Amino acid sequence: MRPFAATPRTAWIDPQPLRALILKATLLGQFLIRVDDETVELSSRPAQLLLAYLLLYPGVTHRRDQLAGLLWPGYLDRSARINLRNTIWQVRRALGPQFLF
Repeated sequence: MRPFAATPRTAWIDPQPLRALILKATLLGQFLIRVDDETVELSSRPAQLLLAYLLLYPGVTHRRDQLAGLLWPGYLDRSARINLRNTIWQVRRALGPQFLF
């Protein structure tokens, strides 16, 4: 029986150096998010509220059930969590993979 030989793999390394991105948010008046002077399209009101809330409380761990209850009071827990999951997806898609939250 032949010994198991692992296939060599090459790690993918991004040739671009990491750089800081500047996120600017206008929360009063017209909602506006810009990343490195490019406007981020976020038309969903719940997505705007979620991002604004997270930006106002940086470095704080937020429980999903609390966020769901804050954004969708009066909804069944399951419906509010589904809405939150979809809203988080919208925000992540709009901001891109360079932002984690």
